[in-house]
Amino acid sequence: MKTNRKPLASGLAAFVLTLGVIGAPTAQADDPYAVVRAFWTSHHVAAEVQDTLVAELATTGSVDAMEAGAEPVSVRTDDTGSATVSIATFADGSIAVSSIEKPPDPQPGQISPRASVYGCSATTGSGYATYKNCTVGSDNGIFKMNFLVNYEKYQGANAKILAAWNAKATSTTGSITSPTRETWRPQSSSFQQAVAKYHSDYQAWSSGMSQDVYLGFWLTSTGATSTSTS
Repeated sequence: MKTNRKPLASGLAAFVLTLGVIGAPTAQADDPYAVVRAFWTSHHVAAEVQDTLVAELATTGSVDAMEAGAEPVSVRTDDTGSATVSIATFADGSIAVSSIEKPPDPQPGQISPRASVYGCSATTGSGYATYKNCTVGSDNGIFKMNFLVNYEKYQGANAKILAAWNAKATSTTGSITSPTRETWRPQSSSFQQAVAKYHSDYQAWSSGMSQDVYLGFWLTSTGATSTSTS
């Protein structure tokens, strides 16, 4: 859900711009959207599309990729070896990138080598596989959220989430609260997935617009994983 708050009065806005917003990165004083542009450029968003998106951010505080209920026009999923990465593109050209970290497949009874700086690892045994310290993340250039999960899948039994913790959220264009766990259903079944979902509140510095931010980790009964941002 998104709510628009009344923008700051012009005199107060000038005062804030002069003194700086508490918590706002001073390095972005010349271009408050420099980090956002760098994110879009790294994912091949055209310069003219970026200009349109920045104008929208500056006036309304929001683009489609930020909307919890927005449907992407296309989604591309890549397996990088250390993560499954999905890039969703929305009607206005904005993007959202979600990922689930994964380790290399170990030999039975062995722990996989470290797959990334986060240390996602897997252990397998007779009829089961346990995944630990795997990062789940989402980033649309405006705000990002991530947390760690442990989960387990079985042969002949339903997979389950063992733990979800260390949730963090950051933003380059506004303030965002520390995530709290909103949904916790650790056991999957044949008719519903296990889920761990976190929630934060975001508020844009430019417009005062506020918005709910979500990130969920989903696990099917057979052990397939996915993310959601609504």
